[in-house]
Amino acid sequence: MAAMADIVEGRVRLEPATLDQLDAYFRDPDQLAEALRSPLPEGWPSDVNAFLWVANALQRAPEAAARWMYWAIEAETGRLIGDGGLRSEKPGVLDVSYELAEEFRGRGLGAPLVDALCRIGFEDPAITRIEAHTRVDDEASPSTLLRAGFERVGVIEPLDPEVGRPAVEWVRRRG
Repeated sequence: MAAMADIVEGRVRLEPATLDQLDAYFRDPDQLAEALRSPLPEGWPSDVNAFLWVANALQRAPEAAARWMYWAIEAETGRLIGDGGLRSEKPGVLDVSYELAEEFRGRGLGAPLVDALCRIGFEDPAITRIEAHTRVDDEASPSTLLRAGFERVGVIEPLDPEVGRPAVEWVRRRG
């Protein structure tokens, strides 16, 4: 697995996020910007809870750092454009998630980001499929996922409708 080397997929370079970098973000976001040698995009991240989840996961299982989270850097400019990662909830399957900062959306950067994450996931021979889940009303992610080699599986209902919403499931199979 491409643990600590940068992964370049066309216009996007991925750098593994470290616990030190996440701690820097929580102390002062400018410290993360300094560590990444890039200003942080306005309004990014949209959900800091994902950063907390990854930081906790890295504390519990630092050997899994190669999958949890990557910083997405625009290869040409060196600017931080978002993040993404992989997690495993069932054998042989990974779930991919990603976020592009608002100012970088609609520029063709999402599909290379997702494709690079999938390539990382498929470096593990035990992984046979990678799944993604989008909101039913999401208009941008479907085209990103299709361009990254995913197929739409269908709508899945939440286990508890009072705390969840239906989601669209997508899959990319090895091969």
